[in-house]
Amino acid sequence: MKKPQIPLSENHRRIVGSSLRYAEDQILFCRRLLTETSENRMTRFADEYSDDQIRALVELCDELHEKLVSFADRAGVSPAERSVSRHVSGIMSSIWETLEDLRPRKLRAYGDVPADAARELEPIVEDAVQIIERVLDFSRRCASSPDSGAEPRPSE
Repeated sequence: MKKPQIPLSENHRRIVGSSLRYAEDQILFCRRLLTETSENRMTRFADEYSDDQIRALVELCDELHEKLVSFADRAGVSPAERSVSRHVSGIMSSIWETLEDLRPRKLRAYGDVPADAARELEPIVEDAVQIIERVLDFSRRCASSPDSGAEPRPSE
């Protein structure tokens, strides 16, 4: 038997939805940590769990996810539509900002940067920043193309 919808105001529904979306993202992230091989070079995830423990944790993540989905259904929370291009652009902008702080003139805040190191660091950071700018430019062009679905097509 389907449980009745929880009577919430629109404000309550918004905060419940926002919180449940965050929780879902984190649960699915944990599930990926448990089940997928990481391609991270800068971070190594230590695998303390046995295969049986991983299976048990995945089952618990799935159980929690189902519980939250049921909660969302009862609270009348609709799925939020997220723009992939905006998400990619936001992430790339954040990475750009992080990399800009690795320029030798910014690293001086942590002490003098030897001239040899500065000569090596600057072009590496610049190359990475240029790639990010290409990603952002490409993403903008894709998002604004007529086939992207960003704008409705005129009816024929």
